[in-house]
Amino acid sequence: MTREQFAERIGAKKRALDNWLLSPDSSEYRSMPDMAWKFVREILENRSESA
Repeated sequence: MTREQFAERIGAKKRALDNWLLSPDSSEYRSMPDMAWKFVREILENRSESA
């Protein structure tokens, strides 16, 4: 899955995802909102069940 596809899957813009994945030392860094983390966890849980 590409970053663009992943961003779309969690309902975020690719730019927001890129900012969440930056080092906290970066001036562009933003922390991921709780709702986005919830979607990420759900995707990972469902992926491990289907593997």
